[in-house]
Amino acid sequence: MPETTARRAFEPLFTTKLSASGTGLGLAACEQAGGRARLASVPGRGTTVRLYAPITARPPRR
Repeated sequence: MPETTARRAFEPLFTTKLSASGTGLGLAACEQAGGRARLASVPGRGTTVRLYAPITARPPRR
């Protein structure tokens, strides 16, 4: 992806999808929940996003 898109990838509500296709909350939500995310991209070759979720002793909510 272009550098201009990569810089914005973690902004809440940012998306490159059409308006009816999604919210764009995915990557921002990871960091807001206490996790970390790392993005590496080479235009024309591909993008890798690594998500690191926080460790918790609590079971997930149902």
